[in-house]
Amino acid sequence: MAAETAATTTTTTAFVDTFVDYSKHHDEAEIMNKLAAFSDDDDTCSFDSSQDEKLLTPPATGDVEDGCQDVDDEAIDWEFWSTVISDFAQFSQSQLQQLSIQVQHGIPSALRGTIWPVIAKKTDSGLQDDYIQLLKQDSVYEKAITRDLHRTFPQHPFFQSHVGQEALFNVVKAYSIYDPEVGYCQGIAFIAGPLLLHMPEEEAFCILVQLMQKYHLRGHYTPQLDLLRQRLFQFDGLLLDHLPHIHRHFNEQGVRSNMYASQWFLTLFAYKFPLDVVYRIYDTLFTEGVDCLFRIGLALLFKNQCTILSLDFEALVTYLKDDMLAVYKDNITDLLCESFEIKISHKKLDKLAKDYQVETAKADTEAGLIQSLRKENRHLAEKSRSVEIENENLKKEQARVAQALISKKLELARAHDENDALKQQAAELRRVIDIIPTQIENQVQSDMEVLCLKNQTLNQRNAQLQDQLQDMEALVIEIKLKYAQSESERELLNQRVTDLKRWMNNTHTHLPAMLVTKLSRSTLASIVTRPMTKRCYAAAANSEPVKKTALYDFHVKHGGKMVPFAGYAMPVQYSNMGMLASHLHTREKASIFDVSHMLQSRVTGKDRKAFFETLVVADLQNLPVGQGTLSVFTNEQGGIIDDTIVMQHDDSLYVVSNAGCADKDLAHIRKHLAEFQKKGGEVEFNVITDHSLIAIQGPKAAAALETLVGQSLNDFSFMNGKHMEVAGVPCHIARSGYTGEDGFELSVPTEEVVNITEKLLAHPDVEMAGLGARDSLRLEAGLCLYGNDLDETTTPVEAGLTWTIPKSRRETGGFLGAEHILPQIKGGVSRRRVGLFVEGAPARGGAEILNKEGEVIGVVTSGCPSPILKKNVAMGYVKNGSHKKGTELDVKVRNKIQKAVVTKMPFVESNYHK
Repeated sequence: MAAETAATTTTTTAFVDTFVDYSKHHDEAEIMNKLAAFSDDDDTCSFDSSQDEKLLTPPATGDVEDGCQDVDDEAIDWEFWSTVISDFAQFSQSQLQQLSIQVQHGIPSALRGTIWPVIAKKTDSGLQDDYIQLLKQDSVYEKAITRDLHRTFPQHPFFQSHVGQEALFNVVKAYSIYDPEVGYCQGIAFIAGPLLLHMPEEEAFCILVQLMQKYHLRGHYTPQLDLLRQRLFQFDGLLLDHLPHIHRHFNEQGVRSNMYASQWFLTLFAYKFPLDVVYRIYDTLFTEGVDCLFRIGLALLFKNQCTILSLDFEALVTYLKDDMLAVYKDNITDLLCESFEIKISHKKLDKLAKDYQVETAKADTEAGLIQSLRKENRHLAEKSRSVEIENENLKKEQARVAQALISKKLELARAHDENDALKQQAAELRRVIDIIPTQIENQVQSDMEVLCLKNQTLNQRNAQLQDQLQDMEALVIEIKLKYAQSESERELLNQRVTDLKRWMNNTHTHLPAMLVTKLSRSTLASIVTRPMTKRCYAAAANSEPVKKTALYDFHVKHGGKMVPFAGYAMPVQYSNMGMLASHLHTREKASIFDVSHMLQSRVTGKDRKAFFETLVVADLQNLPVGQGTLSVFTNEQGGIIDDTIVMQHDDSLYVVSNAGCADKDLAHIRKHLAEFQKKGGEVEFNVITDHSLIAIQGPKAAAALETLVGQSLNDFSFMNGKHMEVAGVPCHIARSGYTGEDGFELSVPTEEVVNITEKLLAHPDVEMAGLGARDSLRLEAGLCLYGNDLDETTTPVEAGLTWTIPKSRRETGGFLGAEHILPQIKGGVSRRRVGLFVEGAPARGGAEILNKEGEVIGVVTSGCPSPILKKNVAMGYVKNGSHKKGTELDVKVRNKIQKAVVTKMPFVESNYHK
């Protein structure tokens, strides 16, 4: 046993002596130095040296060399290190702990070249042969490697010699080819340098590969530097846990970990620390793994905390890079011992790694969003330029229209002059007509004197003259009627005067002398002043009868021009304001519309929702109480019978539909109501006949109505309805309308509707408006008019009203024509409703729409000039495929082809209250 021990000791001593001799050359050549200033940009792995001739760090002095020497040979446990070399693979846990303690005092310099590979568990696996082959290949990084050689360990003689530079060049070049994803980074040269000072270059290459792969240093040098960023993130987290006051000071000064700690991870402290210190760090790295770098960094910061907390940004960054080791006075063992006392759990590092992944994913998402926003911003900028160009074109168009307006005003002035001349002529004719009775009376009186002498001869003809007298009385009545009609029909005045003159000439020529003797002054006066009501009433009896709303007399009183509409006499405009002015007043302030001709009805009973869902496409089961929705009645083929508003109340459905469709709507509803009731459904349908309907529309509508309801209507949302008192009168109010503006529809007891209307009209911002303004307002808002834009051959999908069919109804169907409508939603339609801007004259309903090849592809259903846009707008149907915004088409107006372009609707942005 003693012999074996002696033999082992002898062998070990000889082995150690061999390595001592081998290392002498290297120890003599080792000059402790500091390295070039490191660029802290995370996106680069280069080291900055703007002046190559300048010594980046001063040569180490003899004192520093002595202070950083390894443990004296007498204090080295050579037998333990011999065991490490010969039997490290079989080490027990206790032996590993002893190894850690020994490493704190440093691996003997003479043994590092052997022990490092042993601890790293290097396996040849052909790497040395690969190294020889790699050296024979060319690397794209050769110029960069050569450029940086003199800047890597610039004060070390070995690396400034040809042999040292060649060895360093070979190892770094071989690795750039071996791992093309990493390629070349100057930090790799700092990793390879200490290895080359302890072992041949082929073995140094193998250990470098081991460090990159087994010790996970490779991720520090990949193009994305992902692992380096992760380690810096983990270091920040550990700094916050262990040294929160330093972490807070760094944040206050704006110092980030990549400004000082990145060099630690990229060069394993070789960038600024003396090489003997770096060797000791390598000892710890090979033994403990890369996590020891966290502990060493924290130990450095802890030791320097007093100085760190006293420095501001610039001095702090300089100190962190250059002066951190000075506090140890070259006693590296204290640094390593202190770092061993810092406990960092793998669980904590794993958690920080996961946090980093989350932060990185979040940053990537935000970067993607920023890129998307930048792209959208470019798109908006292009769109803005397009709008500016369009604006310039609009200004030119405005100038042209203004010139045309001036021309029209001149024409209007001439028309006014002609009208004044006609009025003067009419006044002259009235004066002539006024003196005719006096002239006739004077002439008759003169003739009577003559006729008296011949009275006896005329007695025989008296009976005949009596008959002639009756005929003449009728003729005078006819003349009087024509005169009265001339007051309202000025254009027929000249013709009637001509007829009157013709009659007067006939009277002078054919009237027998004896007739005059029988005419007294009172008789002639009665003929002239006899009332004409009989013929007028007869004429009225022959006209087609129309219904009147409760506001008919009110309209006439306020100058309403009444016309037939949907079976009712309705005002088309008012004398105090034309249609254009009324349109603009509604957009700017508020206007009242009489819509009492609309059909109001109420549906009650527990099955009311189920019943009405068979007639309309709305989801009434899920419609909240107090809320309404636009919907349509459909027939069995999916066509639209009528559009309607349905309002949900606690115990009923309030329904408003078009007056022009009232008869067919009622017949349709009652037909299906009877069928539903036969099946046991409990539902009742009643037309509301004791209430009239008025609408107040415009941005000032709410303010005007608030004066009568006595409360704010700001919380009253669009398409909601409720029962409220208006000026003390119970009414139903819905916040809706047909103009695209904010407004309300009031269902008012008929006996109170005039009173309520007058009180609304008393508001200074409110005027009356008629059908003319209502039609141009609804067209600007892109709203359909039944009979023009909708009919029983048009489905909701074709009409662009698919949005009125909620998802629940699309899934369940259950309404008339569902089997035709629902497939259209998925499969498309052959035609679509579109909005158009039309050049030239306005395109009215019925105008043909053509594509640029001259093919008729549709028809205009509504059209008029837009007072707001100052251009012609129209609505119509075109073939599918020609409906996209910006599509250029043509419209035939009075056999003239005019340009048109498809645009989105509404033409004028809606201002509904939200």
